[in-house]
Amino acid sequence: MGKAYETACTLLHHMNCHDIFPLVYSHNTNNRPAVKDPDALNGINNIVRYFNQAKAKQPHIFAVITTKTILFSLVLRYTIYMEVM
Repeated sequence: MGKAYETACTLLHHMNCHDIFPLVYSHNTNNRPAVKDPDALNGINNIVRYFNQAKAKQPHIFAVITTKTILFSLVLRYTIYMEVM
């Protein structure tokens, strides 16, 4: 997943986004759902805290942060999919 994350970060840098949250993921979801993965749950809780802090600091740009994060998620998923294929 390192290459996919690196590619997504590069794309976000080109969009002037430099405050990028670390990758959160869950492996082996065929045998253990992500909802039962303590590392994934902890990562998600950290993402929520990150967004809440960003919104509190600059509520007027929160929509931009959210849009870039959604784009990042889509780019990361596509890149991982292409690496698997």
